[in-house]
Amino acid sequence: MSQEQNQGWEVILQGSFCKSGILFLCMKEAEELNLTGQGYLLSDTMAQVKLYGNKKQLEEFLNWVKSGKLPKRLLNIQISYVGEITYEEYNYFEIL
Repeated sequence: MSQEQNQGWEVILQGSFCKSGILFLCMKEAEELNLTGQGYLLSDTMAQVKLYGNKKQLEEFLNWVKSGKLPKRLLNIQISYVGEITYEEYNYFEIL
């Protein structure tokens, strides 16, 4: 698979996120890396981030998540490969 082909990844973040701004931080990093997608706060303890971009951009985002720059309340990260996409499903990153 070429790094130029767009891929979709789903990242589940678990921790204590109530009023932490976790999705805003994820959105800013995604925008900086030219990733598109959506972020959802599923509960006070779980957030879901769907990201679309090339493999290198996605790996940079995951390295950022794992770097400890998010609030220290992050307890667990689950990553799922959604698949290769052939079109831009999203034109920007949005928080829902």
